[in-house]
Amino acid sequence: MPSIRELVFGLLPNAAWDGIKYLWTLSGVVTVGSIVLLQNFIGWFLLVLGIVMLALTAALQRERGKISIKLPANKSEVRREETVRGVVKEASTDVQVLVYSNDYLWHKQPATKWRGLAWSVDCTFGDNGGERRKHSIIAICPNAPVPKTMKELPKGVTRSKSVVVYRREN
Repeated sequence: MPSIRELVFGLLPNAAWDGIKYLWTLSGVVTVGSIVLLQNFIGWFLLVLGIVMLALTAALQRERGKISIKLPANKSEVRREETVRGVVKEASTDVQVLVYSNDYLWHKQPATKWRGLAWSVDCTFGDNGGERRKHSIIAICPNAPVPKTMKELPKGVTRSKSVVVYRREN
C-alpha cells in the first residue's frame, strides 16, 4: 500500500515538488516532513486567495451600491405608468432607467428628476394592452448617450440590481 506522501506527491512531478520546497525554504518556512510543507503551501495559498476574493467582492459591492432602486419593490405589481424611485451615493452621478419588456428589448425611460441624492422617473410598462406581463427595471450610470432601445445593457457601467415587476391587468 502506498504511503500518504506517495499518494499526495505522486501527483506532482519531482521538479515541481523541488521547486515548491525551494520556494518555501527561501520564504523561511520551517517544516517537519513533506506533508507539513504541502499543508502550509495549500493553507497560505487559500488564505491569500480568500483575501483577494474578499477584496474583489467588496469592490464590486461598493460599485454596485452606488445606485439602487427603492420603489417599486421586487416582484410587485405596477400600472402601465408608474413612478420608479431610487437613490445614488454620489451627487454628481448621472442616472438612466431602463425597462426590459416582452419584446426582448431594454427601453430607455424619460430623464430623471432629482431631489438631493434621490431620483425618480415616470416609467411606462408595456403598450396599451391590458395583459399581465413581466418587466425588469434597472438603473445605470451611463458613460455615453444611451439609445432609445437596445438588446443588451451597455458594458462597463455602474448599475443597480434588477427589479422584476408585473404589469397589472387593466
